[in-house]
Amino acid sequence: MSGAPPFEKGRVKTGGRAKGTRNKLTGDFLTALSQAFEELGPAAIKIVAKTEPANFLKVIASLVPKELDITDNRLKEFSDDDVDAIIAEYRERVARRASAAGASSSSSVRSGTGETTH
Repeated sequence: MSGAPPFEKGRVKTGGRAKGTRNKLTGDFLTALSQAFEELGPAAIKIVAKTEPANFLKVIASLVPKELDITDNRLKEFSDDDVDAIIAEYRERVARRASAAGASSSSSVRSGTGETTH
């Protein structure tokens, strides 16, 4: 180890604690927490949910990811021309339905006669 104080420029890096390594206190706490949860967890969760719903929801919210990354590549295989053709066909279908709906709404049945008028 060099004689330079910690964090001073030129100090040799020792690497610190390996990634994922917990210190003893954290490890002991998590072990005790795990044991307590095994004994009391389900009952404690029900009690807190009923008696302190706001805190119960805070815990749930803290466990939910802050960001949700959704990647959908199903259309990646289509070219721009393919997508344009699909959109054009869809627009044609919508136009045909709208025109058919307009035609059927313009004709009506005379009340009680069964005759159709245009």
